[in-house]
Amino acid sequence: MLSALAVLTVAIGIILEGDRVLIARRRAGGHLGGLWEFPGGKVGLGEAPVQALRRELEEELGVSVRLEARWTPIRHRYGKRHLVLHPFVCSIIAGKPLPKSALTLRWVPRQRIGAYRFPGANRRLLRRLARGRRI
Repeated sequence: MLSALAVLTVAIGIILEGDRVLIARRRAGGHLGGLWEFPGGKVGLGEAPVQALRRELEEELGVSVRLEARWTPIRHRYGKRHLVLHPFVCSIIAGKPLPKSALTLRWVPRQRIGAYRFPGANRRLLRRLARGRRI
């Protein structure tokens, strides 16, 4: 059994606008630097994933979102790091996304999401988005 300290819990927003999804490029030099990701961040102690998502999107992008769907959490391991991703499909209701902590933001067609390099934990999400099925 893993200790609570060994698991990193992250809430991510799959932010849709029509048939496009917003992705962010991680800063070089850090863990998984230079790869693309869905905006979001760490869930704080005593914080629900949905609360963390709203807080992180406001801090990172300056936007407020409406939640459209909650997808099944994903468990992934990067060496000694154990990750639990809580993906939420959402849409922007206030603000314009600005790259406050990411190197770059980009709106991409869902069907082209596979052209971008993401961390391994995102594989199932990428396949689901690329299929173009209704969310």
